[in-house]
Amino acid sequence: MRFNIQRFSNIVPEAITNWRVYTNGKDDWVGATSLEIGGLSTKTVDISGMGLTGEVSAPIEGHFESIELTVNWRVPTAKALGLVGGAAASLEACADIQQWDASKSEYVHQQFKVTAKGRCKNYEGGTIEAMNSTDASTTIETTYLKYEVDNKTVLEIDKYNSVFKVNGVDKLTTVRKNIGLS
Repeated sequence: MRFNIQRFSNIVPEAITNWRVYTNGKDDWVGATSLEIGGLSTKTVDISGMGLTGEVSAPIEGHFESIELTVNWRVPTAKALGLVGGAAASLEACADIQQWDASKSEYVHQQFKVTAKGRCKNYEGGTIEAMNSTDASTTIETTYLKYEVDNKTVLEIDKYNSVFKVNGVDKLTTVRKNIGLS
């Protein structure tokens, strides 16, 4: 049996080539060195009783533990220092994902976008030292989070509006209807 290698797509994601952060279309997050998005841990309830041979930690669909987003800063900036004391934060991080298409021996690029909204709950000032960065950071309690790949929403969580969408499917439509929100 012969295989035609051109029939198979062998695209390998390799790296984030570059990224920028915006608020209301303005690139005012200059000085940010990285963005750390915390885990998406589902809220659970422990169940036991008749019909179960032990305890089960059952995930509650569309409900999440605290989601923290940390912005790491090279040095303190006006933007970083303005995000303290529970200040509202809204950001859109746009990145380019470099991929390698092995079947065509060429680069492929994808846009990756993270939109987050929440309130700042911590600022770490870092260390002031000559000829060095401070490694300051801002932690945002995230209540809205959306991931997009090539302008297609792949994940959206909105804690205040009971929204949980995965690949365009709203997993909480029935829940909202059942509690009178639709």
